This record gives sequence, structure tokens and C-alpha cells, in this order.
Amino acid sequence: MKSRADHIRAKLDEVSGDVGATWRAAQNLLHSNRKDVFSDDECAKLVSTFCKFFVDKVNRIRSNIAVALQSTVRSAFTDRSYLGPALSSFQPVTTEEVHRLLSAMPSNFQVVTARRAAMLVTEGMH
Repeated sequence: MKSRADHIRAKLDEVSGDVGATWRAAQNLLHSNRKDVFSDDECAKLVSTFCKFFVDKVNRIRSNIAVALQSTVRSAFTDRSYLGPALSSFQPVTTEEVHRLLSAMPSNFQVVTARRAAMLVTEGMH
């Protein structure tokens, strides 16, 4: 199986020496000329997948910390128990909240599309 890097290298090698073809290949490989549009059902699935991924990630971190603490020598500090509700989901956000957060982020953070973010989550779940 070829890695993504091997695939990119092969595509760029095919057009080596032709500046125009190299530019078009790079644009195609980076998907920069596509505008992804998702249906409401696809958006709902993405939101659900993101939420599950992050809740699972927080739970794995909590579990790893608990295991690490069991194998270490106890410190002189007393444990503080969290008495609030367990994290089981993220609260829905409004379009305005998302827009405000994205507007406040540096511009280089805004280049990640929903599809690329979804691919990162999917890769992280395997």
C-alpha cells in the first residue's frame, strides 16, 4: 500500500519540468479548488463524530492519568475529587458562536475544511 506522501510524490514526478502542469497537480492534490458543501444529515453526522471523538479522547486521557497515578508514589498532596457531572457530550453551539470563534482565530487556522477535519478525526479513530 502506498502512503499519501508516495502518492503525492508520484503525481508531482509525472509532471516534473512542466510548471503549469505542476501547479495544476499541486492544486488538485491540495483540493484547493473544491468547495465542500454538506447536507444537513452529513453535518449532523460530522458533529456527532467530532463530539464522540473528543469525548472518547478526554476519557482516554483521564484513564491514562489514573493508571499513571496508580503506578507512582503518592505525593503529600491530598486528592481533590470532581463532584460535577460526568462529561458525556458537548453542548450544541450556534452558528453565531462558531462564526465569532473562527473570526477570532488567526487566518492560517481557517484553511482547514470540514472534510479535512473529518479525515483527521477518522484517522484518529483507527
